[in-house]
Amino acid sequence: MRNLKWICLLGCAGLMAASCARFGSTDSTSPTPEPEATSQAKTPPLQTQLSGDSEENAPLEEGDASSDSPTETSPKTASKKESSSGSLAESMGFSGPIKTDQHKEVATALIDGVAALNDNNEQMLLSVITRLSLLGAEPGEDTPNMLETLLQAYERKTGKRPQLSEEPAYGPIYRRLVLAPGAAVPTSSRYFAGMISEVSIAQIQGDGAVLLKVYDRRNKKICETASKGQSSFMICEWTPKLSADYRTVVENSSNQTITVYLIRT
Repeated sequence: MRNLKWICLLGCAGLMAASCARFGSTDSTSPTPEPEATSQAKTPPLQTQLSGDSEENAPLEEGDASSDSPTETSPKTASKKESSSGSLAESMGFSGPIKTDQHKEVATALIDGVAALNDNNEQMLLSVITRLSLLGAEPGEDTPNMLETLLQAYERKTGKRPQLSEEPAYGPIYRRLVLAPGAAVPTSSRYFAGMISEVSIAQIQGDGAVLLKVYDRRNKKICETASKGQSSFMICEWTPKLSADYRTVVENSSNQTITVYLIRT
């Protein structure tokens, strides 16, 4: 009996030890485990960069629009005095690329170039040479190269030829036109869909009015503007919906001979 009693006591002690090991009490100082976090990461905003390859800026192709009328037409006029950025004084010592309206800068440079040749002024010659070389304007059909003419005049005046930038520059094409009273000169050029197109006039001689007109391929007039006399500048600007040839007409509406430069992109 005594042995049986000890066996029962030892068995109860073993059961109690096993129960404590299985359901041991939690220490009051132990940290309570935190619940797992739910993913709430925010998607960063998209940053759209406009480029020539983006769909929004891509030129329209033939057949993408039912009409080839331009989406925007804007005739503009400005006299030489209004173009302060193209003045001779401000352009002296200029060494960086010109970032203002290119047509207006070319027109002002051509007008100033004629004045520099007439005056045979060394400072004026060098100023226009610098500006034209940076603008990259090129002569068109039957038109003397104004930059080369200025370089030759400067070389005759000073005995030296100025050093020009070796970096290539690509600018508008200019064409010299001498218009008899009542004469009209038509030209045709191809312009591309979705791209801003510009045609302008720089009047270098004569005080009469010159008309600039632009027609689309269906002979619909999309722009007309008039000059304000000698040393004035005017421009027609539009954005074609279709790539096509556009006709430009320069008309002398006065009773005197007028000389202009027709400038196109």
